[in-house]
Amino acid sequence: MILSDSHLRSVLEPSPIGWEGRPGLRDAAVLLPWFTDGGEDWILYTMRHHDLPTHAGEVAFPGGAREGEESPIECALRESQEEIGLAPGRVEILGSLPAMVSIGGFYVEIVFGRVDHPGDLIHDATEVAEIFASPLSQLSIPDRWESRRIPAPPFARTMPFFVYEGRDLWGSTALFTLELLGRLGFDTPLPRIEREP
Repeated sequence: MILSDSHLRSVLEPSPIGWEGRPGLRDAAVLLPWFTDGGEDWILYTMRHHDLPTHAGEVAFPGGAREGEESPIECALRESQEEIGLAPGRVEILGSLPAMVSIGGFYVEIVFGRVDHPGDLIHDATEVAEIFASPLSQLSIPDRWESRRIPAPPFARTMPFFVYEGRDLWGSTALFTLELLGRLGFDTPLPRIEREP
């Protein structure tokens, strides 16, 4: 089953216009890229380069810190173009997910966008090791998800994990994905995003 844009819009938050922000935290935005191929829906991810100073070698959505006076959407689209060569004109913004405070000290806005087939994307090899996608049909299987205890600071906590073709999806990116799955009506036995008071 392929989900329509109208259905996706109905379960998403409105597109973020400005930054909510939090004192002491930096603003950042990521793009959750969604596309349809081969009769099913997919979510696009990146694998961060292993030499990066933070979150090296982790699965992530394209995104990064705010620059100047740009909006969350402008930030997410700029970072996506810089990291994976995704031109803003190839993205249709359908909404957003609740913002999240990251371990790295960012208040992250999550912009959701439909993209055309990403097969021709060329990533920035200094930031991104690879681009890959996971089908919704796999992400939505509850038994594919597990909880693991991360013992090392600052990640000392229990986190959701999803392993796809040898890649570990966890941390904030896993929580963003679970939030979306829950909104789409799939069973998500693991914690989703905790709303701020």
